[in-house]
Amino acid sequence: MAPPHTSDAFWYDCYALNVGNEVVHACPYPDFPLIEVDGHGVRSITPNAITSSDGLAVSGDELAFLDQHRAAGGFRWELRRGRRQNGTITESHRLNLLLPHDRHPTGWARGKIGRDGTLWLHEHGDPRHWYRYEMNS
Repeated sequence: MAPPHTSDAFWYDCYALNVGNEVVHACPYPDFPLIEVDGHGVRSITPNAITSSDGLAVSGDELAFLDQHRAAGGFRWELRRGRRQNGTITESHRLNLLLPHDRHPTGWARGKIGRDGTLWLHEHGDPRHWYRYEMNS
């Protein structure tokens, strides 16, 4: 558990969370640093230039942050890929997430469960159909 008085980080809210086998990664609002927590407490706090994301997949130093917004009268789900290096996280590229048959999402992503390098999501209003993004595939 990360204490509320974690040095160098404020915990007003947690926008993105990834619960891995060994480590939990969190990006708390308002500054969105990447905080690593294990069974002994906070392992590291890494400054993060990728803000306001509400989903997270983690594979080593590679990261995928879910960003979603309205676009062209619909919705757009975007992954902002980043890398942890030299004590900070920098964005490397972005990619749009499309659903099967190259379909654009019709609502906000819900669920947003990050487990290591996998991010699970479903569309708003349809919790029976889950979609999986895997960083290493």
